[in-house]
Amino acid sequence: MKKFLKIFIIILGVLVMMTNLFGCDKNSRAHVESQFVDLEKIYSAANVSDLFKFYPKGFEIIYTVSNFDETGKDVQYSINVSGNPIDKSIKGFIEKKTGQFFKDDITSEIAYKHNIQYSAQGWESLDSDYVMEKEAKNITFLFQSNVFSEKILAGYKLINSRYNPEIPAYHLSYYLDEELAKKNHLDSSWRNQNENFVLSFTRNISDDRKYVQVNMSTSRSLKSETIINEYREVNDNE
Repeated sequence: MKKFLKIFIIILGVLVMMTNLFGCDKNSRAHVESQFVDLEKIYSAANVSDLFKFYPKGFEIIYTVSNFDETGKDVQYSINVSGNPIDKSIKGFIEKKTGQFFKDDITSEIAYKHNIQYSAQGWESLDSDYVMEKEAKNITFLFQSNVFSEKILAGYKLINSRYNPEIPAYHLSYYLDEELAKKNHLDSSWRNQNENFVLSFTRNISDDRKYVQVNMSTSRSLKSETIINEYREVNDNE
């Protein structure tokens, strides 16, 4: 019996080693990065309307860009739009918030929230009392200005890779280099002590809500983009 148990333990140990060796561990870098194999199809789209090629049933985009200066003053733009698979319209709202950081606290207020749509000419206001300011009108999504692929991800310096079976979702985080930060107009001029600039990817594979999320952050800037694999009408009443 003891001999049998010893053999069983040895076999089990070999199986565990083989699982890790061949990247079958769901938390391994190789396995998690393989879950983003189709990322290149999305993160090479020049126009927002190109997403209909990859999401024929429609999509929803939640995008946030935030920047704050040395005084703690923060300006944040959020865009939430949906692509209608029937008429191919892309509509939603834009929201601008201003805030102020005070050590561990932040005050924030909504400057405005208006309905917008995307056309061949770019972003347009749907509200008669709102003309889009230049900074808002020139906002582009991360998928319009970046190309990501499994091969490109493999070249980044990894912080963490993991699989969360409860959601379920895959997550990757890398060190964000200065070149990529500059390309995406993130402020990398200052860094908090012991703080890393981070590039992260999340893929939710739940049947209820499949999505891909990309985040880029420095000490003074943040860009976050979530693309959801389903259509849901959104407006400024939310």
